[in-house]
Amino acid sequence: MKRILLLLAALSFGALAAPLARAVTPLNLPIGNWTVNANGFHGVLHISGVNGLGVIQPGSTIFGNPIVGFYDSTSARINFIRVLAAGPTSQQVYNGYLFRDTSNPFLFELAGEFTAYQGSGGVAQRIDYGWFGTKSIIILEQNQ
Repeated sequence: MKRILLLLAALSFGALAAPLARAVTPLNLPIGNWTVNANGFHGVLHISGVNGLGVIQPGSTIFGNPIVGFYDSTSARINFIRVLAAGPTSQQVYNGYLFRDTSNPFLFELAGEFTAYQGSGGVAQRIDYGWFGTKSIIILEQNQ
């Protein structure tokens, strides 16, 4: 009897919680220049584009250095490598998520962390750092 009551309670909670779940709506990454702050260093993240497979297009840069990576619109996750020089220790690995500001629908934000190794600014005591970026967009409506 106790098991049946617990099962009914669990099912009731599930029924109450179900309306709170939202469907995932893909969120496209706005292209162009983003204002970024990576561990206190201010600059520009330039996104040339993202192809249908989620590959960040050539010509994309951060702080003037080329980047290679991916963006997934379903999870709104961005992953890229900042190529500083030849060799794996001269690169920084960035991961983050895209957000759309709820109080300003024209403002997009990226936030995450990056890992820097010996040749790219990291030290044994600290290799992970925070970063964020913002981009405002203008939506032009066409009159019919």
